[in-house]
Amino acid sequence: MSLTVYNGVCGLNKFAGNDFPGTVSAVLFYSGCNLRCPYCHNPDVVLGKFSQVPEFADEIETFLQNRVGIIDGIVITGGEPTIHKNLPVLTKHIRNMGYKIKLDTNGLNPKILQDCEVDYLALDIKTTPKKYVKYLDTKLSTEKVRENLLETINFIKNRGIDGELRITVAPKIIEESDFPEIAQFVAEMPVFLQNCRTKFEVLDRNFFENENFDENLAEQLKNYLEKFAKFVKIRDYGK
Repeated sequence: MSLTVYNGVCGLNKFAGNDFPGTVSAVLFYSGCNLRCPYCHNPDVVLGKFSQVPEFADEIETFLQNRVGIIDGIVITGGEPTIHKNLPVLTKHIRNMGYKIKLDTNGLNPKILQDCEVDYLALDIKTTPKKYVKYLDTKLSTEKVRENLLETINFIKNRGIDGELRITVAPKIIEESDFPEIAQFVAEMPVFLQNCRTKFEVLDRNFFENENFDENLAEQLKNYLEKFAKFVKIRDYGK
């Protein structure tokens, strides 16, 4: 087996108790992303500032081989994993070791998912499709953003795998007027909300300059989406 299976993986968290529901796991981080969310708390990963050295692939492989039977799952996150062509090969390699797999994605590259081995998919819904273009630097059209998000949601439903939608409530990016359009994506899905946090390093702190953080907006969005989603919960990670 060639260790090029790990191409693009720039980080490893050797233990995570909460990232993969019901599963003790480790986390692999892919470098690079096709969005530029101002509140992103992994800016160096997103911007590709971590270069992978050959020895790191050896370290990952050794770690995974040695943890079989000790941890149950592997979370693949980023950055954005789906921009990497080797993602299907990586998921199959991890599956062959006996691990369950959770994938975190922004859902804008759904075609690659068809070839991936995934047990749980967490999809980040950022905002309305129009605001992906306006604020998040996507190269896709508004309609293509909508189409790809819906295709990713259908992948979860059609595969019969576990999944969730995650929404970060951030000033300008989500406003009360956006609620109806966001609701079009959440039908019969578990939804988890979290407030934007900027006390740590983020991609673009200036984006939020002079913006007021409405402490009640997440609760308002929760109440609105509960009419459509399977359930809606707010995850409190602090400010």
